[in-house]
Amino acid sequence: MKKRLYLFFASSFLIFVNVLSAQTFESVMETNWKGISQIRTDLTDQGYFICTERLYNINYYDDDQTFTGIAMTSFNLDEEEYKCSVNFSGYVNTETAAITITMGSIIYSDDLPLGLEWVFTNMSLIIYQDSDHPGYYGMEGKTSGQYYDDEYIVYSNYPYY
Repeated sequence: MKKRLYLFFASSFLIFVNVLSAQTFESVMETNWKGISQIRTDLTDQGYFICTERLYNINYYDDDQTFTGIAMTSFNLDEEEYKCSVNFSGYVNTETAAITITMGSIIYSDDLPLGLEWVFTNMSLIIYQDSDHPGYYGMEGKTSGQYYDDEYIVYSNYPYY
């Protein structure tokens, strides 16, 4: 049986309509999102994979509330960095503010060690206004591969770096 590293690419998440009152779906969705995710593993000393997450090159199409972009995950294991990038597409239900993202073709992926393989999971996130940075947003939640309270994924569109 192969061990699996669950990727933290967005497949679905929720946006509350009231947090977008000052900005449009287009202006919020077309930003670059950076974040981290944490999932349990027995392959590291700390007991977790800590991944860097990005959603970028997002184009939102207001006429049918769809969007496309690139999702990237990277992590370090035994002092080696591994990356995977995929195309994604999505749809925004503007009545309920629900967003669905579907992963598409792989752009690039490193071969993984120890029998690990890249696995694409669904994700449920909540978007909220960043109270420390007016005009910016955060998203947080879990993927379908995260089962424990100490597992999570968090994004922000604030340019921390």
